[in-house]
Amino acid sequence: CAAIAASGLRIRYYQSELTDLLEKNDISYVVFKGVATAKYYPNPLFRKMGDVDFYVSSKDYERTEEILEQNGFSRVNDEDNHRHHSYRKNNILFELHRTFATINSDAERAFVDRILEQSCVDNDRILIQEQSGFHFYALPEAENGLIILEHIAQHMTSGLGLRQVIDWMMYVKQSLSNEKWNQFKEYANGAGLINVAKTVTKMCYLYFGLDGEIDWCYDAEDALCDDLIEYLFDAGNFGRKERYSNKIATVKARYRESGKLLRTLQKTGEHNWQFYKNHKWARPFAWAYQLFRYTKQFASVPNKRKNVIAGIVEADRRKALLDKLNIYHS
Repeated sequence: CAAIAASGLRIRYYQSELTDLLEKNDISYVVFKGVATAKYYPNPLFRKMGDVDFYVSSKDYERTEEILEQNGFSRVNDEDNHRHHSYRKNNILFELHRTFATINSDAERAFVDRILEQSCVDNDRILIQEQSGFHFYALPEAENGLIILEHIAQHMTSGLGLRQVIDWMMYVKQSLSNEKWNQFKEYANGAGLINVAKTVTKMCYLYFGLDGEIDWCYDAEDALCDDLIEYLFDAGNFGRKERYSNKIATVKARYRESGKLLRTLQKTGEHNWQFYKNHKWARPFAWAYQLFRYTKQFASVPNKRKNVIAGIVEADRRKALLDKLNIYHS
């Protein structure tokens, strides 16, 4: 716990430099995930921190990039990430987001991103948070909960982690009583995540000791909660190396959901191929690079037949769970 707290203090200190920089340049922003969810914990310092995710209004995005680069933030080579650009300073990763949502239909993703944009530009609604002597700007409570919920849904497609579940449970305990649910459910419906919200919450009630005024989750199916916790422990990230079968399941799900093999190979190749990022003329060959990459990875899999079969079975089980939760990539 002492190491987690020390790391958290360090991240908050350097995040405060970002706050000062954006304030100085009159750029409104909000931090989400990470420190913005730590506030719901009994001791925010004991919530393990990773990178710093923040969002600025679309009108300020390019200017923010220039300001970061002029003030010692080194751009990470991620030119093709349409959701965010990453910067590193003092060995801390800062992710400047232009969008966040990735789940469900175009309209549902646009709904979530519109909430982010509207919250960021409405200075009267942005909340000033303070932790350990450092202040930052955060989303209003319901909007912050929507981002936590979207983050859970994103991880459901590749392996839900315990940290995402506990973030949601802490949020529900502090900020989502029966009375507040009536407002929040409009957001959950708009994002297509109403079933995710109820099922994850009831799972926390059944298995993690969540209590309080949360009658709104009781109509979630017990059997679906059981499937979800089984998935959490089978495919979730608990600090161990990801199993080969889980990797295979993730790849199978990615291409089955896309429905377009070549396009998805191309997109994944553009993201992974370092040579292309430095030599844009190589873009037409990114799909071939990704195909070669998968072939090479497959060759290194021990007990190929066993792991491939296990991966296919796991992918089918995962797809069935996602269907019941109404989660999909379009």
